[in-house]
Amino acid sequence: FADGPLYPTPMLTSVVFENDGSMIWGFRDRTWDMLVPRGQSPDPDNRSTLSAPIIGGDINKVCLTDGVFEWEGTGSCADNSTPANSGGEPLDRVEYFPGDHFDATHRIGDSTYHNEVSLGGAVLNPREPDVANTSMNASGLYNTNGIGFYDRETGLGPGNDPLNRGLLVAGNRFDTFGKGNGLSDLSLLAAEAPSQIGNRVWFDADEDGQQDPIDEPAVAGATVRLLSADGETVLAETVTDENGEYYFGGEGGYPLEPGGEYIVEFDVSTVDTASLPGAPSVDDLQFTLTQADGVAGELDSNPTRTDDPLVARASVVAPGVGEVDHTIDAGIYGADLVSVGDYVWIDEDRDGIQDEGETPVEGVTVTLLDEDGVVVATTTTDADGYYVFTDLPISTDYTIEFPTTVVVDGQDYPLTQTGAG
Repeated sequence: FADGPLYPTPMLTSVVFENDGSMIWGFRDRTWDMLVPRGQSPDPDNRSTLSAPIIGGDINKVCLTDGVFEWEGTGSCADNSTPANSGGEPLDRVEYFPGDHFDATHRIGDSTYHNEVSLGGAVLNPREPDVANTSMNASGLYNTNGIGFYDRETGLGPGNDPLNRGLLVAGNRFDTFGKGNGLSDLSLLAAEAPSQIGNRVWFDADEDGQQDPIDEPAVAGATVRLLSADGETVLAETVTDENGEYYFGGEGGYPLEPGGEYIVEFDVSTVDTASLPGAPSVDDLQFTLTQADGVAGELDSNPTRTDDPLVARASVVAPGVGEVDHTIDAGIYGADLVSVGDYVWIDEDRDGIQDEGETPVEGVTVTLLDEDGVVVATTTTDADGYYVFTDLPISTDYTIEFPTTVVVDGQDYPLTQTGAG
């Protein structure tokens, strides 16, 4: 061809994975791995014509949906192409990444288009919104190679906005491969990771201080604070996610000083307990055993309770540069609560035993005292002679006080004999 051979022979050269297991495929044009710019034309009848490369690669999406892989534009895998964003491609052309084109009108008002400009080298950082891909004319300049950045949701790329989505690597000279395969693959340069601490708040259903794999769910919505070593200054604050996880340092937000001393404070007053086993009230939450014997560090609970029963703290030393400590966990449970009470009746035969037909007594005042004799609660018996004190913590000593004499219909009834059996 006078302007250069255009005979795409696709070759799959890159496969990168999305967070959900979906794949992005980079296709390279094998033709221009076999030819050189300004070389003889591969046309045996026209050897005198020098070749000018025009590649035809592609970048495609393969979605993973409910365990099934779907090509772009099929099933629930999107076709993002519209007449306005696909660079003049036919209306029936399916493209997850419609930004994979060259549109010269962005730079010089020319009407030149190239519909597929991928060089096949893709790389993806799961924390970034774009996938990077080697591309022809990515920066909007003729006869160049560069890197295009494609939005992982909308598919928009250098063809839509070359100034912001294109990076020039090889300038517009034929001795730098022009529009040919001048670039190969891309790799992520991994900077040294920052120090990070974290990890999880969970519901310790059996109260043994150990994270068990069954029936001990994550606790979302717990407030976690990073405090200075003296506990006086709040340096950062976050809330546990649906997995019960939290982090400080790196992606966790607050830059830690490697080797620095901190306190991690857990506050469960913000937890929505409706989804927790037994749906306990927030006020009934308690922190589980601290660093229980025989429990591995990554499975135990670290904080120690404070004067506030809903707040606990753990002292932490930040790990070194590039290291993480994801063992700073907190277990909580719903406090075991008990009820106590029963019945007041007229013991007509004075044997100390409730016999059938003996009359219940309504309106008798019953008092609950703590171990120091302080009144905790009072109640009265109902029409059936029953009373009850509820929501009492386990293993706590109380005294229940009755009047020594009860007046019923103007008649005094003293207490009957005790412990009759």
